[in-house]
Amino acid sequence: MLIGEISKIKFGTFKDAFLHLFVGVTIKNVGSPSIFNGWPLQITVNNLVESCQAQYLPQNITSVVIGRIGDSPATIDRSHFIYDKEITPIQTGGMARGWIWYTLKKLTADDFKNGGSAQLKILFKDINATEYSAEREIAQQDQTKPEEYIPGLHLSFDEKCVITKRPSPTPDKGEPPPEPTSSVYP
Repeated sequence: MLIGEISKIKFGTFKDAFLHLFVGVTIKNVGSPSIFNGWPLQITVNNLVESCQAQYLPQNITSVVIGRIGDSPATIDRSHFIYDKEITPIQTGGMARGWIWYTLKKLTADDFKNGGSAQLKILFKDINATEYSAEREIAQQDQTKPEEYIPGLHLSFDEKCVITKRPSPTPDKGEPPPEPTSSVYP
């Protein structure tokens, strides 16, 4: 049996003007060893409902910069996303922790600022296709609370989101690959 928990939630906007949501989840296993997968999200804010699927990093993207910690960028590397951990079974008594990236196309940042609360529900399944959920309610005042340290999910967020592309190899030329490049997500 798996138990899901939404541990952290980060919001931001990219140049595409949509609201992007990074959700830190923890999946605990209190049953037989199992893999897990899924990740559709339903979010309700002030009676507005949006459902969406997890957004996966393209193969040529190695990380997403979602903010800064002091002078250093706060990044989520490919290995920190939960979907890159879902093919390894969680042992009995173990847990997996990682980020999920969603793009909200109906809800806006203003919808979250107009009072009330938001309810998030993420669905996932175990090896037997048994469905579970991780749920969390966020009251407006929760969005101003100081960051809580959660091992494996300790990033701060600002309004910039940058992706870093994996350099293309240059085989047969005897040259090193070009330096990685960064660009704002379109």
